[in-house]
Amino acid sequence: MRALIRRGGFAAAGPGLLLAWLACTPEAPSAVVRQARIGVHDVRFVVPAGWHHVDHGNEHRFQDETRWLALVDLGPATPAGFARRIREARALFERGQWEDARARLVSIDPRSFFARTAQWRAIESDWRRVTWIEREDASAPDTLPDVDVETRWAVEGAFDRLLAATVALEHTDFETLARRAAGAFEEGALREVVDVEATTLSGRPAIRLSTWDRLSHRERRSHLFVLNDEHLFCVKTVMGRGPELASGFEALAGSVALAPAQRVESSEAGVDAVPVVAGGGGGA
Repeated sequence: MRALIRRGGFAAAGPGLLLAWLACTPEAPSAVVRQARIGVHDVRFVVPAGWHHVDHGNEHRFQDETRWLALVDLGPATPAGFARRIREARALFERGQWEDARARLVSIDPRSFFARTAQWRAIESDWRRVTWIEREDASAPDTLPDVDVETRWAVEGAFDRLLAATVALEHTDFETLARRAAGAFEEGALREVVDVEATTLSGRPAIRLSTWDRLSHRERRSHLFVLNDEHLFCVKTVMGRGPELASGFEALAGSVALAPAQRVESSEAGVDAVPVVAGGGGGA
């Protein structure tokens, strides 16, 4: 049975409440807000006490023994975001960076944007053309200058048709996007969605989705999704069990704040540490 959306939720309080608590509680350890660029998202967060934080660019991981959480940019989630990724790849191709252009595209699944199989079939050959540039003899050039004129024209034509196809794409509703992403996280596992909760994150609509083991109805896991600058951002439970996992998720998700995304060519950035100010601020 499809889970019903409930209104409200833990994120409504925002990170300001958490930071004020950290600053005012005498027993609380000295805390810092970390900020990083995760994909297209400028994110502030507090590492849960006792958890280890590792920066992997588009995914930041938080580990505590056998438990694992993550902050991750899941990539373009709307037709506009898909079209923008194609334009970015084309610009790289035209500058001679064809390997970078391919890398911008192969990280996403284009079929998720097409509601009907016929739509995908109509552009499948063009997608293959732009993601695997090859000469007429089916060999791949080492550098773009090695691409002959006919191949270059064919690739440019494929980009044109792909951009034209995005105009007819239908928007997928937010809950479906969240369910699809959670299904990809747990593919092959005997898990099912048990609860879907509408909430907010930094003033943006968000969905908290919970799953459990289909047979035992135990080992509950939560994920929090928000659309930001046409990309899907997620506070993700990767693995683990027990109350420590749940409390770690609440602490991390409750501390996250998103600033308006600034588009940059590189999605990888370092992490800076900013001291918590007493009575610290709310969501960006």
